Amino acid sequence: MPVIVMETIAAEPHPNADSLRIYQMKVPGKSKIQIIANLDNVYQVGEIVAVALVDSVLKDGTKIKPSKLRGVYSYGMA
Repeated sequence: MPVIVMETIAAEPHPNADSLRIYQMKVPGKSKIQIIANLDNVYQVGEIVAVALVDSVLKDGTKIKPSKLRGVYSYGMA
């Protein structure tokens, strides 16, 4: 799967990590997905963001897979 453009539809602090936020992203033609990101990249509701979905492979060879960060699942990388 490629990196695709998604709309941020919700953002909230992570309950177990001050440096992380939980985002709900709208996938074009599909339902929403949840991703976790650090506070260096704070996205606002309505903002358009490039997201690498699960099974995407980045230029450096990194394969994106579901991960659990401090008890909350993330299904992509922004």
